[in-house]
Amino acid sequence: MDDGYKQLIDHEMTITNRSSIQEIMAAIRNAKPYEANHPQTRWQCFLVISNTSGVSSIRAAKVFTFKEPQGVTEIDPMCDSLSNNALGDILEKLTGYKSHQ
Repeated sequence: MDDGYKQLIDHEMTITNRSSIQEIMAAIRNAKPYEANHPQTRWQCFLVISNTSGVSSIRAAKVFTFKEPQGVTEIDPMCDSLSNNALGDILEKLTGYKSHQ
């Protein structure tokens, strides 16, 4: 994926820690509808979720707008956008992401 956006990390990462997975899934389940107006993307990533039901993937992106200068974490912004800032915080912590504002 090379659409000009900075990737959250530059390699594939597998998360196996049960509490981290539960945090990620709770953040996704608790996402609310959100539509950014002229967003500027800080980073993006694809999450591939694999369980006994199968495999799913979503795109997450940290975006900034005039309305949200501190940033919003969008979930699957290419379709029906949802937002939950907790997901961005979790992913940044797990990957060791350092903001370069």
